[in-house]
Amino acid sequence: TSDVTADKVFNLLAANKLSVDFININPDKIVFNLNREESRLAQKLLEAQKIEAQVVPDCAKVSIVGAGIMGTPGVTAKMVAALSKQKIQILQTTDSYTTIWVLVHGKDLVAAVNALHDTFLVKEA
Repeated sequence: TSDVTADKVFNLLAANKLSVDFININPDKIVFNLNREESRLAQKLLEAQKIEAQVVPDCAKVSIVGAGIMGTPGVTAKMVAALSKQKIQILQTTDSYTTIWVLVHGKDLVAAVNALHDTFLVKEA
């Protein structure tokens, strides 16, 4: 709902000792990740506060890691292309100086890891 603010959601979760990641806040929605048990509790807490929530169950985080990621054009493009080629839906992304993470459906975990491995594996001479 339009009157739900990110601080209300995150204060509620923090007050109940729930730690979130994969956070994305925009005017229309607030997206974050929790483990399975915490997700169930968060859903109950949000419902009790009349805050509408959609839960996407059974997700998996997959990442690529490397010191040269930041400042190297095309890394994200290669990652997205590799997953798209395998028809793997990217649910959420986040990054740091050395890592890019994607959230995918759990059923796609092995295919995602294999696709990224095939794309980014440094072949030894």
